[in-house]
Amino acid sequence: MVITETKRQMHETLELKEEEIAQLRSCIKQMTTQGEELREQKEKSERAAFEELERALSTAQKTEEAQRRMKAEMDEQIKAIERTSEEERLSLQHELSRVKQEAVDIMKEKSQSEYLKLTQEKEQQGSLALEELELQKKAILTESENKLQELQQEAETYRTSREDIRFTNLLGLFHTDLQSEIDIL
Repeated sequence: MVITETKRQMHETLELKEEEIAQLRSCIKQMTTQGEELREQKEKSERAAFEELERALSTAQKTEEAQRRMKAEMDEQIKAIERTSEEERLSLQHELSRVKQEAVDIMKEKSQSEYLKLTQEKEQQGSLALEELELQKKAILTESENKLQELQQEAETYRTSREDIRFTNLLGLFHTDLQSEIDIL
């Protein structure tokens, strides 16, 4: 009787242990599945983040390259404006000297009032020509400033990485350089 009772208890214990083992196996399987899902999600997230970072860096590089090209173009335009302004200034000075000499010659033959009138007209023409040059220069500089502002706004859109911070610093330096060149003009 005792043996039968002992066997029954052992049988019950074994059944309980088997149930526990089955529960543990189920739990391990569930945890393994969850671990796999989490690993896959992590990999997808990492891939997506890496792709987004690559896109942001690519955009920043393109914007930086566009900024370099724009700066080179603006530098070239500024140099051309300076050359043209200097040539025009020299030409106008030469013309003014010639006109003054003509006026001196005319003054010998005509009255003082005619000389003053002629000199004033020629000086006014020279002043108008210089003003026209200055307006053209300002228009080109304004256009260059507008293009630079567009680049800066585009750069603001892509400030998602450390590279973008460096890019913003470069934009600031470029703007300072441009402002210095504008001040020189």
